[in-house]
Amino acid sequence: MDNESEITQQQALEFIQKWMSENRVMHLTIKGGNAVAKISGRIDAVKNGKVHFSAKKTTFPLGQHYSAEFSLENCTFEYSDAKAAPDRLGTALGIYDTLLYIYHFDSAMTLRMEINLAVLPVQEWSQF
Repeated sequence: MDNESEITQQQALEFIQKWMSENRVMHLTIKGGNAVAKISGRIDAVKNGKVHFSAKKTTFPLGQHYSAEFSLENCTFEYSDAKAAPDRLGTALGIYDTLLYIYHFDSAMTLRMEINLAVLPVQEWSQF
């Protein structure tokens, strides 16, 4: 894929499982309402439609206190090579390999939360 495109939940899950098996370091951004949270780390587990992401496998000392868990249910997904992606993360996206956008909706199809996984290139994450 050369540019941003909608993908299925199964395709998103396959990317997430691939990055977990490769032990890839990434930046997780969670946006909801007027709040933004960012964590650097790795995917620990994917179970029952939920993804567990934390800093505990990186060099950060506080480990388990820096984690996030999110569901892949009631979501739409977009995948992009970072060089082709719009600047939605508010950072210079050129430092990333790929981006996965996860949009959580409520039952009325109102966007409730946006989650972005920005995967660092091998030369960046191999030092962790």
